[in-house]
Amino acid sequence: MSQSPNDDALAKEWRQLSKNWYAIYQWKGTSGVGYSERVAEWIASSLPRITLVTKDLRESFRTDKHHGQISLNTPISQITEKRIVRALFNASTLPALGTVIDYEIPLKRNRGAQHGDIDLLCKAGTTIYCVEAKKPKSSESLLKAILQAYTYTLLVWHRKDAFFKDFKLPAKYRLSPAVLTFSSAASGRQLENISDYPKIQALIGALNAMLAEQGIGKLRFFVFEARDGVFDDCLSALKENGDIKAVFRKGFHYDIVEKKVP
Repeated sequence: MSQSPNDDALAKEWRQLSKNWYAIYQWKGTSGVGYSERVAEWIASSLPRITLVTKDLRESFRTDKHHGQISLNTPISQITEKRIVRALFNASTLPALGTVIDYEIPLKRNRGAQHGDIDLLCKAGTTIYCVEAKKPKSSESLLKAILQAYTYTLLVWHRKDAFFKDFKLPAKYRLSPAVLTFSSAASGRQLENISDYPKIQALIGALNAMLAEQGIGKLRFFVFEARDGVFDDCLSALKENGDIKAVFRKGFHYDIVEKKVP
């Protein structure tokens, strides 16, 4: 079957794209679910040429301003990724992911640097998860979440001694990238039907092999599931020590389940 004009345009954009992890996961072609298989195959074939941008990476990562607080400029019923991440932090411990150490950990030294934030840092046993989280009903692909979790964990590994010192973590603990998505998100639906995405599975295998070479744990995948299947009113606002915090509503019951990817 011949490619459509849109396929040709996407392929042209890929050829012209800078081959570094930041440029790739920021690219629109990485976000679209419909593009996932094609883009995953292109990435896998280019792995030896893709570089990690470490310029302007921070030397210190911990901040004293993180208390799980939010602003209420919009109703708490508006579920944003920031509010979900802070509610997860305020839960303190999470099924499957363990203790939540911190959230929105900055990687960039200055505003113009090419790095994002780690959504959640969790500890389960001797594993430290660098978690990329997607909110309920997010339209972003599983592929984008994979690349973000992978890239952020590599950046932490690049500054591992300083990072572990900041968070008082024993040197023997092992880093591992993780994706936390919701069953109502596009990435969650892809994960539930991962057998339909063999190119993504192949890329995950290749990335895991590269992580193992650095002594980093493999990519792990977790799905947040509401027991009643409804996420629309899962949050509430709590006043504590002068802060307004996002928390999961009393009576809202959930599970976080690890999904194995072949």
